[in-house]
Amino acid sequence: MRLALLCLDDSIPFGGTRNGSIRLRSEAEAWLRAGHHVTAIVSNPGPPQPVDDLRVLGLEVRRLLPAADTEDIEGLLVSSRVTHVCERLSPRSGHGALAASRLGLTHFYEVHSQIKSDSRPTNGKSDADLARVLLRAAFECSHGAIAVSHELAVWTRSVAPTGYPVAVVPGGVPRRFFDAPDPKLYRSLIPAWLRGGASLRVGFVGSLSPSHDLSALVHAAALVSRRRPVQVVIVGDGPQRNQLLIAADRRGVPVHLVGDVPHSHVHVHLAAMDVMVAPFASRELDRVPLALGEAMAAARPVVASAVRPVLELLDHEQTGLLVEPGDVHGLAASVERLAADATLAARLGVAARLRVRNRTWDQAAAEMVEALLSWPALPAPI
Repeated sequence: MRLALLCLDDSIPFGGTRNGSIRLRSEAEAWLRAGHHVTAIVSNPGPPQPVDDLRVLGLEVRRLLPAADTEDIEGLLVSSRVTHVCERLSPRSGHGALAASRLGLTHFYEVHSQIKSDSRPTNGKSDADLARVLLRAAFECSHGAIAVSHELAVWTRSVAPTGYPVAVVPGGVPRRFFDAPDPKLYRSLIPAWLRGGASLRVGFVGSLSPSHDLSALVHAAALVSRRRPVQVVIVGDGPQRNQLLIAADRRGVPVHLVGDVPHSHVHVHLAAMDVMVAPFASRELDRVPLALGEAMAAARPVVASAVRPVLELLDHEQTGLLVEPGDVHGLAASVERLAADATLAARLGVAARLRVRNRTWDQAAAEMVEALLSWPALPAPI
């Protein structure tokens, strides 16, 4: 199979460190390992290093200009000689589906988030109304969609034509997360004071964005610190960085802010955490961040907010501990419980790893191919 991985979203650099970028590269790598030919056609190539690693496996990367239209995409699809197009859903996605339809190629969307628009009226119709019309037209040119969660599958079916095929394939986990990190790499990345310290290392991996309840994390750590020394370890960056540091300083909580790191190093930083926390600010979460599954694969005991996508992955008292969103005292109590009971922490970590043992990117990529091969063909374009 000759696959084009198409992303018209400038905010997602193909070589980036956030979830969207990681998923694109991980799928490309898994398809390459499965023997498929893969061409990434992207608006934003991003940093070169992660992409160069995939070129060794045979990945081709083609860049779209910012103002690229349907004809430009058609030209790249033809010159790349692809047979199937996997496109990340974005506000500009209609161009990709139409280009594939004109060429008679199999096209499917990946749905990572809902497409939302301003609802201000314009000439009697809101931008949201127009966005829905354009979105439906895009789906009509596509064979089906892969949603990364059940919540997003429900949304996709609500905006797509009746009977539009939608499959759910959650994000996978790289195999390296199931293994202990290389000792030399661990020593080079983790400071000696953190490796040998007596403090409880409470970790978080993800973007420092409003979707994560970072204030609850800091407050909970402050409560735990009344009983034992605590060190918060943050892997990631984002718009709430300053608020996080100010809140931590005000509550007297020491924070080791690692910042964004190459995805190939995340498993090393997870190994330096005693407890991984995943607090979410709202029940409206529509997908699970990749870091949660990765922490489970690394056998880290996890405390997470009990929001619906998380419940698809974590079972309370079986593969992790769950607390209600915003429940600072519950979060602190769960972290303290794991700190005080090493047997419980180890049991939950092992069970979590077993829970995600089949959620590798190789498996996810295979499920995507299986889904698209099961979808009916579209009528030939007029």
